[in-house]
This record gives sequence, C-alpha cells and structure tokens, in this order.
Amino acid sequence: MPHRISIDTDMNQIEDKTKFCIRYLIDKGIEPDIYQALYNGIIEPKLSYAIITLDEDFFTKAAQGLWNLWPRGKKDGKFDWKESVPVLRDRLMFIWKEEKITDNYTVDDILEAGRKYTAQFEHASTKFMQLLKYFIFKQKPIGVNEKGLIKMSYESTLVKMLQDKKHEEKQESFEDFVI
Repeated sequence: MPHRISIDTDMNQIEDKTKFCIRYLIDKGIEPDIYQALYNGIIEPKLSYAIITLDEDFFTKAAQGLWNLWPRGKKDGKFDWKESVPVLRDRLMFIWKEEKITDNYTVDDILEAGRKYTAQFEHASTKFMQLLKYFIFKQKPIGVNEKGLIKMSYESTLVKMLQDKKHEEKQESFEDFVI
C-alpha cells in the first residue's frame, strides 16, 4: 500500500521551515523589521523567481530604434557608440529580467526615452553622453560574496527614465482628481 501524505501536512511543514529560517534571520539581526513582519504574518513573502515573459520581436524593434538614435562612429575615437542590434536586444532582455520589469512599456516609450536622452546632447558636447550599451545598463561591482565571487549591480538610465515617466503620469492623473 503506497504511503500518502496529505497536502495540509506538507504545507504545514513548509510553513514551519520558512518560519524557522525567518526566526534565524531575525536572531542574526539581518533586516529584523522586515523578517519580523514576515514572521508575524503581517506581509506576504514575495517570490524571488518571478517569471517574466519576454517578446524577442518587441526587444528587436526597440534595439533597432535605439540604434538609429545614437551617433555613428566612435566616441572620443576609442569606443563604438553602439553595438549590433542583436547584442542590444540581448542587453534589453537581460535588464528586463534583472529588474523584473512587469510594466507594459511600448517600443515608443523606449524610443521616447532614447530621444529625450540624446536630445540633451544635440547642441552640446557628447563627452558625457553614454554609449548606447551603457544607456541600456551598466554593471557595477558592489562587493564580494562568501564564495569569493564579485556581486554586481546594474544601473540603467533607460529603466530609470521609463519609471520616472510612469511615476509622473501617475502624479498627473492623481492631480486631475484633486479639486
């Protein structure tokens, strides 16, 4: 006769293990407020592996559009202003996954951010203008983990501009209702 474990028992075991881990983090003083709230059941834990579906065609169009906005040639005679469209598409897809972007941006939103950025340098020196790949994202080392591997953070002027625009739109829509 096969051994059966009820689903309720399995869920209780998972909850007990989760509470044990959270209690350990609280005791070690690692962001105790957040974990205390989790432990007390005040906030729901969020999954760190949220699945984001990426449309390659969308990112290819966005990459092509951005590629057309950046200058030709080399910055300061050393670095190419832009990479190939497939490389740019992959960079866009990477930062979308890394930042877990779930907002529904359009290709036009991305191109508008690119136009705004490049317009800043239209009548000025391009000395401080980012290469296109760095506009999409730039890696920065932030330390070393316990295994001796370098931990990286990613800064994206593009994502920041998109989020700022979304934030401004929300504020404008809120002000429309204020009497």
